[in-house]
Amino acid sequence: MIVLLSLLTLVSCSDLPDEVVEMESQELFRFEPEPVSASEELPRIQAICDALKVKEERLPTMIGSSYTLIFSEKTCADTAIGAEADVPVTIERPEIGFIFKKANGDTFAFPDVETSVRGSVSAICANIHQLSSPMLTSEKGAIAFTTFTSRVHCASDHDTICIHIKKGELVSGLDYKVHSNEWLKFKTGTDKTGFYVERKIIANADCPTGKNIEKRARLK
Repeated sequence: MIVLLSLLTLVSCSDLPDEVVEMESQELFRFEPEPVSASEELPRIQAICDALKVKEERLPTMIGSSYTLIFSEKTCADTAIGAEADVPVTIERPEIGFIFKKANGDTFAFPDVETSVRGSVSAICANIHQLSSPMLTSEKGAIAFTTFTSRVHCASDHDTICIHIKKGELVSGLDYKVHSNEWLKFKTGTDKTGFYVERKIIANADCPTGKNIEKRARLK
């Protein structure tokens, strides 16, 4: 729990308005895994993965279904998030996974329809029975995560659970440099089970030092 709590204090707490929250250019986390099974995290993460599995069973019958996502973004050069816009999408299955596709045929900015085996939480759900944070995702990549998120970024309620995922790249020893922070708020109740109702990512991308991109989406 010490590692998980310390992850929250690195960047998620801020007195600045949400529109101008920026990532620290040298934000790091140490690869010193703590078992999640012994913490209050596990039932919350299990609830997210269970909700995603419920949705997975229904997805083949939802191809062509229409939704509206409210989207806004900020480029490297912008100082604030842009205006929100409604983006009508449908669920399609072009190949293996399911995606959100816009009316003009383009994929949505967050293309994947999240499941327990595809998308941002797939590695977490795949390791649910032996879960630790941080955890390796590739030879030089790792993620750290927590469902105890800052309300500045994501607030859980009676039928939703937020998860904050930090993605880092190995820089030296046990230190991983964070290149993106992502927050997803999943429905765990009976309505829209397994869909995210809010999603936000702040990432370095190819921005100059100290600058970030940001993307946000809300399910209408």
